[in-house]
Amino acid sequence: MSELIKQQTVYLIRHGKVAGEPALYGQSDVPVEEKAHAAMVEQLRLFIAQQEVMQSSVLRFYSSPLQRCLTTAKACTEEQVNVSAGLSEMDFGCLDGVLFSTLFEEQPEQWQLLERFWRAPAQQQLPQAESLADFNQRVLAAWAELLSHINNHDQDVIVITHGGVIRQILAQVLSLNWQDSALYSQLNIKNASVTKINITSKAADINRVSGAGVEQADSKYLSVEYIGAPISVLAN
Repeated sequence: MSELIKQQTVYLIRHGKVAGEPALYGQSDVPVEEKAHAAMVEQLRLFIAQQEVMQSSVLRFYSSPLQRCLTTAKACTEEQVNVSAGLSEMDFGCLDGVLFSTLFEEQPEQWQLLERFWRAPAQQQLPQAESLADFNQRVLAAWAELLSHINNHDQDVIVITHGGVIRQILAQVLSLNWQDSALYSQLNIKNASVTKINITSKAADINRVSGAGVEQADSKYLSVEYIGAPISVLAN
């Protein structure tokens, strides 16, 4: 029996600051600020160039379909960007995209709903919104599919997505409680930040006595190297 070991890295990158006043931007398809977009693209292109020299391979890109992620991804690579709806931000229903100032000043009842949601997001579903449980399942299904895809390649991966999505993935990798409000209020995933996850895949090749074929037993070990670091760390 021989054991084959493969090392890969997934870089989870939150999109840049959006062009809009503070609000709960979930499925609302708002663009990223031009300066934020340009700064992210510059940093990512530099990092990609360094990786291609060091590893002689092209990074694979995955992205949420929302423009604040996909526009940046497409500007960074000439390769195909793998778009996954499962990597979209949570749908916040009737409060999605509504300015915080509008809710606070003109819709106090809706503002109170939002405050209750932040205190207990798993129990207090917003009107017409995606439940946190459904969001968690959707993201983890997309994450499992991504891991399955990259298992067939030797490339590292960049995923441009959203803060809520990154938190769901971290909760799964680190065995955290995805229902805990602290995951959303105390774990800071800033715009244009990167979270680095290392994957070690081990495949044991077992030669059968009959000689009829080779059986493979695969296992994966995921570890988090850093969370929410400035994107500039990639090019250092």
